[in-house]
Amino acid sequence: MSADSTSIYTGFWVNWSHGRVLGSTITLSARNSAILTSFIATFVTIVGAQLWKILCFIFHQSRASQKPKDGLYHQHQNVFRNSSTPGGAAWSFILQSWHWSGRARHVMLRSLPWALFSISYIVVFAVLSIFASSEVTKAAGQDRLIQSSQCGYWGTNRSTNAEGHYQPGQGAFAAKVLKDSQDASAYARRCYDGSADALGCDMYATPVIRWEGKATDCPFRDNICWRNNTYQMDTGLLDSHDDLGINTPVEERLKYRRVTTCAVLVEEGYIEQNNDSALVTWNYGPSGDRNYTISYSKYAVRSNIGYIVNTNYANAGGHSSWTPAAPLNRTDADVQMVFISANSMLYSVPVDDPVFSAHLVSNISLTGNDGQELVYYEADSYLSPIACTEQHQICHGDACTPLSAYGVVFSQSQGLTELQEAISQRLAFAAIFTGVAQVINGRSGTALRALETAQAIHQVSLPANQWQVELSSWFNTGLVILQNVLRDYASPTNLGPGSYVRAPETPAEVAMCSIQKTQATYGTISFSVLGLAIILVVGAIVLVLSCILETAASFIGLESYQNWILDDKLQLQRMVFEGRGVSWLNTRGPIPVTAAGERFPSVAHLPESQALMFEDDKAVGVNVREFR
Repeated sequence: MSADSTSIYTGFWVNWSHGRVLGSTITLSARNSAILTSFIATFVTIVGAQLWKILCFIFHQSRASQKPKDGLYHQHQNVFRNSSTPGGAAWSFILQSWHWSGRARHVMLRSLPWALFSISYIVVFAVLSIFASSEVTKAAGQDRLIQSSQCGYWGTNRSTNAEGHYQPGQGAFAAKVLKDSQDASAYARRCYDGSADALGCDMYATPVIRWEGKATDCPFRDNICWRNNTYQMDTGLLDSHDDLGINTPVEERLKYRRVTTCAVLVEEGYIEQNNDSALVTWNYGPSGDRNYTISYSKYAVRSNIGYIVNTNYANAGGHSSWTPAAPLNRTDADVQMVFISANSMLYSVPVDDPVFSAHLVSNISLTGNDGQELVYYEADSYLSPIACTEQHQICHGDACTPLSAYGVVFSQSQGLTELQEAISQRLAFAAIFTGVAQVINGRSGTALRALETAQAIHQVSLPANQWQVELSSWFNTGLVILQNVLRDYASPTNLGPGSYVRAPETPAEVAMCSIQKTQATYGTISFSVLGLAIILVVGAIVLVLSCILETAASFIGLESYQNWILDDKLQLQRMVFEGRGVSWLNTRGPIPVTAAGERFPSVAHLPESQALMFEDDKAVGVNVREFR
């Protein structure tokens, strides 16, 4: 499951989990996403500044009055007109509430709310500028599309070279299947049995596929199941999009179900052994050119070796090296067998599990650290047989195939669209590798979870349901392999010498290359197009309004607009200079000017006779109380 050749598609795409509108997504590289994130933060800051300008205009105009008002009112109006930032306005309002105390009515009540509003505005837009981009990326989710330099079904080259020897691909198939199985087993133990949030559990669109396990009736005939120890594992209907990550609209999706039912088998009547031979055979149907299924040497018990697991399988209606005995034969299911040999394993306590059953006191004795003799137990049987049925089902809408064998289900035509047919073919290819026998094949005893509590040939206690633990582990591994083979179509992995990838041939197969999802981001960041559009459109509206607001008010001819003009800092400066004898032009416009070439000193350097005089905080000739 190496991702060495895997990359993530960058650009526009639709995540059909959320529909065409909400699912419209842009995925960018780390570098480009950093640029966009910075732009969003800067843009929101600019919009915030312009929105403040609009709000100040609205506040100023809504408060404008031709009636006489006190000085605090006029200073408020001046702040609204000339404060370019909410921070500056907040500070002005705070200072006014202090200096006007005792000189105007309800100073705190009139000034502090505006100061608090200004401060709140600063906080809100500070948060927006920081979190706007993160919320846009959060809305886009963690899903990504896989992109690779190769795409298609993998295979191995079995042709011969000029000397008549097989090419390296002869063993490539088995090597890849084994490597995929080992990787899938490790993933299943880490993510299925551990935490789906663990490191490395983001390779697939769904980190963990949930399923239901339960005890059920024996799936075979003639009382071949031992004490009805039967366990069924059912995925339910898995959605090709939601669960398997094939990104398509609802109408193009398929549902896939896999049911595995396993039972411990009786040995009586199927085992043959005699005291004159070290060979024991079990006949659950002939395998290859033998008239029995599997054989075992009694010498293995004293060979100092651990667990060995062997498998056989028979596809219903197809050619197989093993032909199930009549009680095991099913036409509506593929049958697989697992044989677990404990060999020289020694158990520290008796084991009541039907597969790992161990109650025979071993003649091997050891002495513990305390000098006491340690008693060990050996397996009750040379090997334990388990038989499983594998069944599949495909659904489209309300139409479903029967729950049946692989060859039956995937050979049926359901009137699928070209895209659905391509999805069905991918499922069919993936399902080949997911059976219990295929999951175990090549791993032998290392496929057992029992080894997690064993050291060499010494096994500590095993629970009475250990056989179900093993079945669940194999089923989990099969589901991971299902996910991985589907992912492999878009980005083939673990390909050794002699392997090849068949390029897609039909338009639907080509489309499959670009619609496989993963939760592995590989440093990319996705943005919601809708979120970006909302930010840009709302921001653009604010920017346009801030540009045309004053022009529109002037064009309409609002009487209060003249107050806005005259409260401008440049107009206030003009009035100060006019009061000291300097003549100005364009006195009702936004920018007052003087006659060409006219020069005059600053206010502080004008003749004192022209300056306004203040004594004891009271303007000469002005009754400061008349507006209170």
